[in-house]
Amino acid sequence: MSEAAATIPPEEISPYELERGKPVPSQNHSFAQSFLIAQLMRYRTQYTVLSELELATQPRHSIPDLSVYPALIPNWQHDELRKLEPPLVAVEIYSKSQGVYDFEDKVLAYFEFGVKSCWIVNPFTQSLTIFRPGQQPLTYGVVAFTDPTLGVEIDLREVFVS
Repeated sequence: MSEAAATIPPEEISPYELERGKPVPSQNHSFAQSFLIAQLMRYRTQYTVLSELELATQPRHSIPDLSVYPALIPNWQHDELRKLEPPLVAVEIYSKSQGVYDFEDKVLAYFEFGVKSCWIVNPFTQSLTIFRPGQQPLTYGVVAFTDPTLGVEIDLREVFVS
């Protein structure tokens, strides 16, 4: 199938978008998300990485691609549909149909909710930008870096592997 045939016309809204209020994740989005989880799982004794978890942000709830909490223990007999406690880090990953300003309101809502750091991952530029309240954003290319909030090393060479 050609690239043009695989592209959904912008006027069509998928059931996923209607249900979740966010664009359908692309293949590169999924690659980046999977490889970031792998990087963060090296720290699973310190942190728990949760995927697509609804947060009780205001004025409406948010669903970041990844949420990083201090280590949690699963309770398989009690589930939560929505977290009332903020994660330490919320991760948003660009999909093909999104632009930089699609994340502006989300980042602010995360900070108001109590999130300490928000990562915006751009598969196209192979970069990750860290936003923290009251601080200048930090942008990293395909290098290893230490996250100032979690104190963990993330190797973007392993995330944006070719």
